[in-house]
Amino acid sequence: MAGIPIPVIFRFCIFLIMSYIMYHTRWGCSTYAVGGNIKAANASGINTRLVTMVAYLLNGALVGIAAVLFMSRVNDGLSAGASGSEMDALTATIVGGTSIAFAVIWDIYSKSRQNYIKGK
Repeated sequence: MAGIPIPVIFRFCIFLIMSYIMYHTRWGCSTYAVGGNIKAANASGINTRLVTMVAYLLNGALVGIAAVLFMSRVNDGLSAGASGSEMDALTATIVGGTSIAFAVIWDIYSKSRQNYIKGK
């Protein structure tokens, strides 16, 4: 595995683990059901509150791992370390299927907030 960066190996391993969890476990199937139609999932006997809570907890853990990998890449713990990545986030949001109107409103909000923090 010479020449392959460690963060890439971590991402690939996490991808494999999450793919297995989402496609081959009862919780993964329940997550898809809750994401598709929460009322139907609740009517079919799925504990939607638990599934949602575990999804948020898992999301937080994965964000923490991503933050550690990012900080190891830049060798610093700057709070503004990802400044300038807003367009990447917007692109991912739009490609993911979120309304472009919401994305534009969020971009305006984040830019105004950033200018307020900088004191402009």
